Amino acid sequence: MNYWFLAACFFVGVSASSTMGPIFIMTFNNSAVKGFLKGFFTALGAALGDGLLIFLGLVGMLAMLQKSATYQVTIDLVGGSLLLLYGLKLLFYQTPEQSHSTPVSANSLLLSATKSFLSTVINPLTILFFMFAGAQVLPTGKQPLTTTDLLLGSTLTVLGSLGILTIVAYIASSIGKVMKPDKLKLVGTITACIMITVGSFFFFDALKVIVQVFNK
Repeated sequence: MNYWFLAACFFVGVSASSTMGPIFIMTFNNSAVKGFLKGFFTALGAALGDGLLIFLGLVGMLAMLQKSATYQVTIDLVGGSLLLLYGLKLLFYQTPEQSHSTPVSANSLLLSATKSFLSTVINPLTILFFMFAGAQVLPTGKQPLTTTDLLLGSTLTVLGSLGILTIVAYIASSIGKVMKPDKLKLVGTITACIMITVGSFFFFDALKVIVQVFNK
């Protein structure tokens, strides 16, 4: 068993979740406004997405797909649209006055996990990160990775990512309990603006490529 490879996969998960990207902000916001459990399920969905992407990166699937112009435009368009819509919804439908006051439902938790999973696996920046990371952590030499290696590596990436985001969720939920409603609303607004900015960039970048293709 290649312990260096497994350790590298764990730290890939740690690195992926430590950056102040949309998922980090989403986890913080959900935890601050709705409590730790909501934030944890947001983190869980994102971590599972990280595990899937490192798996695809290790088997070379991301590198192969990245060569397709159609794939790149589709990911930019779909990923950008999802982040844009999530940001707009968060911006216009905030209810911080209800934070921590009512328990979240199982459906709400599942929805949070699904949103963060999709936001992870179709985020162009995240895909590029794991395409690079997958190539970097591959063991040197001609011996290919076994199925067990791939599954263990992906699992450790999930654990690394989930560990960091769980800490973020705990800290944010603790802060949220003592924050006034107007401050919680500010957190939500900042989160929404980040989502809208990132989503708009990829959405309009995809549209630009599509227009260029039709004008040729």
